[in-house]
Amino acid sequence: MTEKDNMLHDTGKNNEQTEKTDSGTRSSRRRFDMRAFISLALLWDFFILALSGVVLYIMPHGRVAYWIGWTFLGVDKDTWSTIHVISGYLMMGLIPFHVLVYNWAFVKHYFVKRSGGINLWREITASLVLVVVLFLTSLFYVFPSSTIMDAGEAIKESWGKGVKSPPVPHAESLTMESFAALTGMDLSKVRSLLEGKGLKKFSKSAKISNIAKELGVSPAKLIEWLEPLSTRKTGSITGGTYGGKGSQSGSSGMNKFTGTGPGMALGLFMNLDEYARKWKLDPVKVKEFLKKKGASDLSSVRAAAQSLGMKPHELHSEIISKAGK
Repeated sequence: MTEKDNMLHDTGKNNEQTEKTDSGTRSSRRRFDMRAFISLALLWDFFILALSGVVLYIMPHGRVAYWIGWTFLGVDKDTWSTIHVISGYLMMGLIPFHVLVYNWAFVKHYFVKRSGGINLWREITASLVLVVVLFLTSLFYVFPSSTIMDAGEAIKESWGKGVKSPPVPHAESLTMESFAALTGMDLSKVRSLLEGKGLKKFSKSAKISNIAKELGVSPAKLIEWLEPLSTRKTGSITGGTYGGKGSQSGSSGMNKFTGTGPGMALGLFMNLDEYARKWKLDPVKVKEFLKKKGASDLSSVRAAAQSLGMKPHELHSEIISKAGK
C-alpha cells in the first residue's frame, strides 16, 4: 500500500469516527417527541383500559365479591374499578392532544376536501350511525346491547352459585364482637378457634373481612368455620345460596336468626318495645343506648339508624352487643 493509500485510509477512518461522534451528539440532544409520547401513552393505556373493562364485565356483584373475597390476578374488585376509572380519565386527557393538536390535519381531511365540500361522507355517516345505535340500544336496553349485558350478568351471577349467603347484609363489615353477639357465640371460643387456624393476634374490634384476609380465606369460609360455635338453635347461621333456593324449609334463602328477610326478620321496622322483646332485651336500655349515640328518631331501629347516618344492620349489631349486656 502506497503512502497516498495510507493517507486516504486514515482519512476515511477519521471521517467515520467523526460521523459516529456527531450521530451520538445529535441523538443525545434530540428534542423530546411529544407526538410519539402521546401516541405511546394512549397505546399502553388502551391495553390497561381494555383489560380492566373485561374484568369489570365478568366480576361478581359487590355483595358476592366481598363475601367470597374475590380477586383476579391478585387484585380485588375495588382496585380493578379504580384502575379502570383512572385509565379512562387518562385517555380522556390524552385524546384531545392526540386528535386536536398532533393529528388535526388528518382529522380535518376526513371531513373536508381540499377543493371544498364534505370528504369521506359515507365513512362519516357509518361511524356516526354505529355510535348512535349502540348508545340508543344501551339507553333503552334492547338488542344488541341488552344481549351483551345479559351475558355479562350471567357470568357475574355464576360466581355466587353454591356460596352460602351471609347471615346479614355485608356481614363482612361487622366487627367480630358484633357478629358474635348477633349469632350467640362465645368470644373466648371464637378466639381459640381462630388462633388454632393461625391467627396471630385476635381483636374483638377487628372486622370479619380483615380477620379473613389475615388468615388468607374469604369471609364466607371464615363464617363456615365459626358456624358450629353458634348457640342459636333454629338452624344454620348462614343463609341460602346466591343464585339458588334457601337451604332451610320455608326460609327461601334466609338464615335462622333473620327469618324471612334481613330487615323485617331482624325487627328493624318494629317499634323499639317489640324489637326489645324479640331479642329479649330491656327496652329501657335499648332506648338509653340509642339516645346516648345521638339518635333523634326512636320509632324503630331503622329510623334511629337513618338519623345517625348508619346502616340499620350495623346499629342492630351494636345494640345486641352493647345494650344487651
